[in-house]
Amino acid sequence: MSELERLYIHNDENQEIELVVVKRFEANDKKYIIFYATNDEAVGNEIQAATLVPTETGGEAFGDIQTQEEMDLINDVLNDLVESGEFQPEEGQGHDHDHEHHDHEHLIATDEDGNEIVFAIERRLEINGKQYVVYYDENADQPQMEAAQLVDTEDGQEMFPVESEGEWALIDQALRDSAE
Repeated sequence: MSELERLYIHNDENQEIELVVVKRFEANDKKYIIFYATNDEAVGNEIQAATLVPTETGGEAFGDIQTQEEMDLINDVLNDLVESGEFQPEEGQGHDHDHEHHDHEHLIATDEDGNEIVFAIERRLEINGKQYVVYYDENADQPQMEAAQLVDTEDGQEMFPVESEGEWALIDQALRDSAE
């Protein structure tokens, strides 16, 4: 784990607050920051997130997270950091969001242009020793279920679209069996 970036801001009482930056990232034409304070009694060391909004002076200011989709994206990024070992939360350190709205596991994929696309995972399946995921784009006007085989590679797990009718039939049957 590498040394984390630190920022210093002042609160309403003009006290200096040290922030530890867990991750900066861009998605959907917005910049985000995940951070926690080391010396702010008001919030403790709770993991927080904000958008980064350009200021008139050329700097950046913290903006609000506006949608549940943004919060889900941030949670997915944070979970990926923890699972990969890139970030280890301190004991008792949580994040300040409502878990009840997080209905689906999410998957972040990158298209040919390098843009991130967030998919909601409807179901994970194991069929004949192969791992599959059934997913859809939550932001689409008319979401369509898609499926892919998950294969472990040197770079992690990769998705390969299901194209054969035989595989689709197996997935369809497994979905029906699990619904009964």
